[in-house]
Amino acid sequence: MTDLINGWEYLTNVVPGMVTKQTLQQEYLTAYSLAYHKFLQTICLPVDTLNLKIPGDSTKIYIDCNDDEIDPLSSYYIKFSKSKFLKNKHKKIKTDLYKHYNSSGILVRGPYELQMNIYCIDLFVNIETDKEKDNIE
Repeated sequence: MTDLINGWEYLTNVVPGMVTKQTLQQEYLTAYSLAYHKFLQTICLPVDTLNLKIPGDSTKIYIDCNDDEIDPLSSYYIKFSKSKFLKNKHKKIKTDLYKHYNSSGILVRGPYELQMNIYCIDLFVNIETDKEKDNIE
């Protein structure tokens, strides 16, 4: 037996006049934010694991976007991809990388695209750190 409302049969859980609040946009923003932070954790590595000790040392972080989904186990119906974040959120990613690595005296260059779907981030120790500048003066 189906319920008719004004002659209409609704086959969804959404019935006009019965929706108290809309959560679809908030669910999307939450999933988007979680995916971004999960991606950021993959490129903001702990500084002590990078083996950057002496001024002039450098390393590279490679991001392979061929396997593009950030969280394939996510139950959210939209899958967020690394390449979209790298293309559309380039400035925010660069700012977040700077905030993470700069406090340890590590300079960041990138992310930039090396080849199709391969991105690179250069990390290197500043040749003259703030402590060395203070000792000179």
